[in-house]
Amino acid sequence: LVEGNLAEVLYLQGQFDEAEMLNRKTLETGKLSRLNKCLGHNLLARIQIGQKQTDKARASASQAVEMAREGNFASALAMALAQLGTIELMDGHPGTAERILLEARSIAGPSNDRHAEVLAAISLGRLKLDQKNPEAHVVLLDESKDRVYLSQSGLIAGAAGGSLPTHKTPMKLVSGERELK
Repeated sequence: LVEGNLAEVLYLQGQFDEAEMLNRKTLETGKLSRLNKCLGHNLLARIQIGQKQTDKARASASQAVEMAREGNFASALAMALAQLGTIELMDGHPGTAERILLEARSIAGPSNDRHAEVLAAISLGRLKLDQKNPEAHVVLLDESKDRVYLSQSGLIAGAAGGSLPTHKTPMKLVSGERELK
């Protein structure tokens, strides 16, 4: 799991090749639960989007969707569907994107997965704007005097509480062993 978390950090820093290598290594260990494998394939899809490899990203997201369906992982399914819908939208398939994103939203709501619901809603909004005016610029993140639309990442403390890194915590890759045992 540590390598998977490091892969996520590398992805967020835009180091896609390093993130892909570490994520693939984590997936190949055979030590991940079905849910973590599903999440790993979803991360791989996001990395591949960053590398401009939409065909590979589609395959990875589709694999995450299949694994989430098989495992009955509602939140993971909503996230994977939102990712797959976004890929379809980016690749110029608005009809397919809308169908997938609506499914993601319908699953995210009852499972209380606000993150997946917002991701699907953003992509649906982009889809509707793109169809009305394909030349319009879409602003998703804006921190100005008029509004604050931002994205955050980090960890959420469980029932035990505690102090965990948040979206404001500086993170960096440290040297040392990164092998799961």
